[in-house]
Amino acid sequence: MIKGIIFDMDGTLIDTNQLIIKCIQDCVEKYLKYRPQESELVAVLGKPLKNQMGFFSAKHTDDMMKYYRQIYRENRDQMTVIYEGVLPMLENLKSKGIRMAIVSNKGSNGIQHALEKFKMKEYFDISLSSSDVQKHKPDPEGILKVLKFWDFTSEEILFVGDSNNDILCANNANVQSVLVNWTILPPSHFESVHVNYRVESTQGIVDILERKL
Repeated sequence: MIKGIIFDMDGTLIDTNQLIIKCIQDCVEKYLKYRPQESELVAVLGKPLKNQMGFFSAKHTDDMMKYYRQIYRENRDQMTVIYEGVLPMLENLKSKGIRMAIVSNKGSNGIQHALEKFKMKEYFDISLSSSDVQKHKPDPEGILKVLKFWDFTSEEILFVGDSNNDILCANNANVQSVLVNWTILPPSHFESVHVNYRVESTQGIVDILERKL
C-alpha cells in the first residue's frame, strides 16, 4: 500500500528546462568562451549545481556557480512554468490522504520560490534541497530522510522524477520509481537503470496510486 509520494522538482513538477540550459550555456560562454549545444548538457542535467559547473571547469566552478544563480534569479519568473495537470494531481493525492515531499538537487531558495509562485506549498510537508543532505542524488540520503520523517517503509512510497539521477536514487533507496515522459532527456539516458513505472501524464501517477491503495 502506497502512503506517500516523493517528487523531484525541476523537470518533474515545474518546467525549468530552457532556463537551466540558458544558465549553463551563459556560464560556459562567459568563462570558457564557447557556447555548448543542448546535446552536450545531457551529462549534467539533474545534477547539483557544483557538479554541473565543475564538469566544465574546475578552475572557474565557484565563479560560474555565482553567475548561474544570478542569471537564474533574473530569468526564473518569465522562464519557469508548472507542468499541465500538476496542481489537480496534487489536490487529488491530498484528498486521498497521501503524504507528499520533495527531494531535489535544486537549492533551497529555488524550491521555495517555485512552491510559492505556483501555490504548491500546502501540499508538501517536507522538502529537501541540495543543502539539506550531505550526499546528493543519486545517493539515497534524501529519500531515506523523508522515510524517517514519515516513519514509512520503502515499500510504502513512490519516487517520481525525470532524470537518470532520480531513478538511480529510487533504486538505491529500494523504493519504486516513476519516470515522467515529459523528461527532456533521451531514452538512451535510462537504458542502464531499472524503472518501475513510466507515465504519460500526471493522471498516470494518480492511476498508479489507485492500483496500490
